[in-house]
Amino acid sequence: IIFSLLSQAFSCEMAASFQPVMLGGGGYNTNSKFQATAMELARPMLLAAAQAVPLSKDLSRHFHIAEFGCSEGKNSMDPVRAILGVLEQRVSSTAKPSDKLEVLVTHEDLPANDFGSLLKLLQDPTTSYMFPAESGEKTGTETRGYPHLNVFHSLVGQSMYSRILPRDTVDLVFAYTCLHWISRKPCAILDTVLPYLTKDPVAYEAFFTQASSDLRGFLRLRAEEVRTGGALLFHMPLDDRERTQLPVNPILAAWSGAVDSLVKDGRITPEVRSAMASCDFVCRPADIRRIIDEVTAPGADWRLVEYKMEEVSHPAGNEYVAGRITAEKLGEWVANTWKAVFAHSYRHGLLQSFSEKEADEVIDEIVRRCRAGIEAKPGPMEITYVFVHLARN
Repeated sequence: IIFSLLSQAFSCEMAASFQPVMLGGGGYNTNSKFQATAMELARPMLLAAAQAVPLSKDLSRHFHIAEFGCSEGKNSMDPVRAILGVLEQRVSSTAKPSDKLEVLVTHEDLPANDFGSLLKLLQDPTTSYMFPAESGEKTGTETRGYPHLNVFHSLVGQSMYSRILPRDTVDLVFAYTCLHWISRKPCAILDTVLPYLTKDPVAYEAFFTQASSDLRGFLRLRAEEVRTGGALLFHMPLDDRERTQLPVNPILAAWSGAVDSLVKDGRITPEVRSAMASCDFVCRPADIRRIIDEVTAPGADWRLVEYKMEEVSHPAGNEYVAGRITAEKLGEWVANTWKAVFAHSYRHGLLQSFSEKEADEVIDEIVRRCRAGIEAKPGPMEITYVFVHLARN
């Protein structure tokens, strides 16, 4: 018992100092189509924000876009490209041909993030928002580029739960599928690898409190950085079990079930699973709404422009339902999605008890079992998301 408690304490201390990032080396870029689907659903909200944020009359003040949680950057390109398209239209409709609006795009993620992959995308004319498409491929016009914009970019390796930009310098913030990642693990969890599924009420409350505090802190910090009239947009997954009446979302069940089966088979111990537990927490809809109501109350920093909940479907599930891919392909696609999200965190936890080779073998086995679980029960793969658009008072 003493050894178990010491192991949990050590695991929690290690976890508190570890900040997870997505799989690098192109792993996340290749396997993040689900997150891109959520971004596409947020596109109308993003375009509306880009249209509404005020510009300086003489264009003397630059326009600053800040993205939080950029990862390897593939999913960053289209949202920024969409914003730049709106800005080009707004400036060109009133400015002289020689007038230019300078635009700075800041991409933020943790220091261990694979910024190298992002930089490669930014320099590649086939992917970068710095090199817009010709002949209407994206914009519907025959004009290449943004004649009225000068676009610059910068990268910041720092936690989004800290101040990273000067006061009153940002016009538009977006943080997509990242705010369920919390700043630290507040305690150890022995019964699951996904903290929001724990049946330990003390552990659940600790993670819920941390997640709530982090979201409030994020919104407070961004209020210091965003100019009056600026916008903040975010979307994040929700714990929607109360509405769906399911014990666990099917898209997550196969992944968490794969880890649980390793414990059942004696391949890993509950303490090892605890070390692997992800540094994230998916809140219930009412909990997120309560925080939004707090930060948009009369006299608060933010004003609520739009709030909606919507199902986000994994494209692989849609392809399977349409009969275009097999159950085996569905399993491979979904398992690789979760590998891109969780592998870095799991490997860190496993290395406390296993060699690097053994840790990689365990992760490969999780992927294999997850695939088998999906193949055994194929079907649509959906997660409920909340989409929020706030304006700075």
